[in-house]
Amino acid sequence: MRFFLHADCGLSIHESCVDDVKSECKPDLTTTPPFSTDLTTLVKASYAVANGSCGLPYVLEKCINEVETRGLSTEGIYRVSGAVDEIESLKTLFEKDRINTDLSICSDIHSITGLIKLFLRQLPEPLITEEVFEEFFREEAGEMNLETVQNLILCLPPAHRLTLKHLLEHLQNVTMEKASNKMNAFNLSSVLMPSIVGPTNMSFNHLESCTKLLYVMITKFKNLNF
Repeated sequence: MRFFLHADCGLSIHESCVDDVKSECKPDLTTTPPFSTDLTTLVKASYAVANGSCGLPYVLEKCINEVETRGLSTEGIYRVSGAVDEIESLKTLFEKDRINTDLSICSDIHSITGLIKLFLRQLPEPLITEEVFEEFFREEAGEMNLETVQNLILCLPPAHRLTLKHLLEHLQNVTMEKASNKMNAFNLSSVLMPSIVGPTNMSFNHLESCTKLLYVMITKFKNLNF
């Protein structure tokens, strides 16, 4: 006999019954690994929390909230690297206590933004999935326009669209403080795009187009549908 194991909850389903079983799995936020787990599972786990959540993966939600509370004006935000040891320590805290991690103990905002970039890089499937990334470069030619970017977003899986929406909203908030943090939309696009599409998908030939893509997403965020 062959069985399929559901990735979200471990439900074992006989091969002949797969099509008849309606999956309503709700992954447990307290046991779902916070890093190197697919976004669909992480988003489901966040939505399943009592009293609700925006559905944003909880590592991103906590880190973004902390940055927006006390770090938006930090010069070089997202460009300056945090201390590797401190980033790893924060990661360990999330792995030990997935819900109650206190980021206020970290004085260095760059370490928190470093954890955001680490989270994105370690996703099994990048935020902008490989399939959508490849399709974009097959069709993209000439000037980047809003329609091209909108079509790309709508091709992403729901959990990826939701996460991208919240991340872009945050990055737009970062640019609102560019006079203090010295990070405009182009600067943010340059440093963050490798994390968003995955380091293995980036190449010198793609660099300019990828940077323009994220730049349009940030600057035209309010004109995009998710």
